[in-house]
Amino acid sequence: MTQPRDTIRIAGVPYRLAVDGKGATQYAKTQRASQPGDPGGIAYADWRVDGADLFSFEGADGYLGRDYGVNTDGRWEGVDCLGPLINTITLSTYDVSNPGSELGGTYAELGVSMMLGPAVTIDNADGQALIQANGTWYAYITRGMVPAKVDLSDMSLDYSGLTLSANATSIISTKNPTTTNRREISVGQGDSVAYQSVTEPNIGVHPNGDTWAANSSGQAARIFGVAPDRTVLIADKTVKGNIQTGAVTMTSPTWSTVATLTNLDAVATGFGLDGPFWTIGTTLGPLYLDKDTAEFTTLIPEIDYSTENCRNMAPWFGLGLVIPLKDGARYLRSGTGQSWGVERFNGNASPVQGYPTGGDGSTKWYLQALYNEEDGDTYLIAWRPRQAGDAHPYPYSPHTIAKFTGTECRYIDYIGTAGGERTNPTWMGGYDSNAFYFTAGRTSRWIDDANYQHASSGTTYLTELRRQPSVIKDIEAIELETEGCAAARTVSVYVSLDGAAAVQVGSSVTSNGFQRLVASSGGTPATSLHGGRFLKPEIRYSTNTSATSPKVRGSLRMRYRTRPRIVEVYRFTVELEDTNIKTSDEMYDYLTSQWNSAPVALNDGPDQLSTYVRVDDVKLVTVADSSGGDTSARGFKKYAQVEATAWETS
Repeated sequence: MTQPRDTIRIAGVPYRLAVDGKGATQYAKTQRASQPGDPGGIAYADWRVDGADLFSFEGADGYLGRDYGVNTDGRWEGVDCLGPLINTITLSTYDVSNPGSELGGTYAELGVSMMLGPAVTIDNADGQALIQANGTWYAYITRGMVPAKVDLSDMSLDYSGLTLSANATSIISTKNPTTTNRREISVGQGDSVAYQSVTEPNIGVHPNGDTWAANSSGQAARIFGVAPDRTVLIADKTVKGNIQTGAVTMTSPTWSTVATLTNLDAVATGFGLDGPFWTIGTTLGPLYLDKDTAEFTTLIPEIDYSTENCRNMAPWFGLGLVIPLKDGARYLRSGTGQSWGVERFNGNASPVQGYPTGGDGSTKWYLQALYNEEDGDTYLIAWRPRQAGDAHPYPYSPHTIAKFTGTECRYIDYIGTAGGERTNPTWMGGYDSNAFYFTAGRTSRWIDDANYQHASSGTTYLTELRRQPSVIKDIEAIELETEGCAAARTVSVYVSLDGAAAVQVGSSVTSNGFQRLVASSGGTPATSLHGGRFLKPEIRYSTNTSATSPKVRGSLRMRYRTRPRIVEVYRFTVELEDTNIKTSDEMYDYLTSQWNSAPVALNDGPDQLSTYVRVDDVKLVTVADSSGGDTSARGFKKYAQVEATAWETS
């Protein structure tokens, strides 16, 4: 039914609109920017706190999960917590001090080798190899011209006794299967300098150094590799093999040419196996053996030249040969493959960007170092096959578990228990010119192992909520479930609105169980958590003991109120008349009963519209009446001045 234009209906009750002295209806509708407290709807959003990373912003499917973690770990179903404790090993203790050719000086610093001549280069640690000697397992780590030696039983630094004449380019551990006590470590120095080797009997016991020697054939080596039946090296453009049997070792080798890389303006950077087939890594990407020409040729001609291409190629069971490239990560399996790294995740707007600089795999995980050259940070990503519930279509799921601020990691090596030397499986890697390691769990869920150690603090960044982008959102509360919390083991929730600095919701949690964090301060709503369109939560963890991490279980729920960016404000005056149903006083009382109540239906006569409003103000106005009619028996007429704000109901 059409509403009379001189009448307005509030919550179903009709009121006649007043007119001014010129006969104009006293009714106006204006607009203003919305503000906290304006009427709106209540909404909820739920974030999954475990599972795969790199969901930076909400997509069309509405999924809200993890963006990435800084020293946090969401790999364990149903829980988010601090990531592994990263331990660093300083490798510079026995570095060579180089005084050059200065005469008349005295150099006698205890525990430091001295060397006259050209400057000795210390570079980022970029590879390692393991050997057992003297009843102990050691890791030899290349880092420029001064390799380091680490005792894996306690991760202490020993003296390697080796200073190279050129930067190390590759390192390998080998063993002659027909000769006892002849494990060897060999270090390449590029295309023109003979590689150095140390045999097991010549490895010194601390504090004595090792006895190294150039190989007897004077053979140079830029890259070492292992084929099923021989050790492989690449020097300049020549690929050679050494079959270690009998008296043939790496120290006393018999190298034979396998192939020559002709017509390729590329430098060797790695070696790997695709099944039984040799794959040579170069600055132009991987090479494969063309069966028609019997020559190695580029597998992917589109790859751009880079010295980062194919460094640290390594196999991972189930994936194939992992090939790091400057523009991403690929795998090669049975002659074919595809890209599989972070570059596949189109919704990744996090700083977890860049190119892989190291990687290695265990039976369950592939750990990758990803270097962001724009900010100089490295992220450690644990990959595994996509799990049920992972909200992406790609074959492998990423979990960011650590961040190295301003630091490069040029290799990663899974050493397991190092032949029983260590109680727990262990991962190692480069940390600029030093090294790092962390302890993995002996159980599938590492965090259930009593030996597992956590980082001291970290932050999980969740997906940015982008639904209803035209609607303003005022956060009211956060709900979550915690465990492992105590006075010095806390969980704190922050939210960033529209990309601004994140603001804490409530206070830090020190207890366990259900938590409701209210967005207020001293009982007053926190306006710093109002007025956003895009909301990005963060969960911050802190612990005072590496043995225990505070945790968030299940999901994080946000309650927020929605309101439009622009609201309509109604201002009108109505006559308060006695009717056959209500008196004028009852008509007024009915209006005041709607004040600040739930949404009130407003049928708008002048504009012929129906909407919902919140009645913000009702004022009684009494004026002298000169009409003398029945409605003004005492010479006065009553009016109500009403102000109401449109209430968005969706």
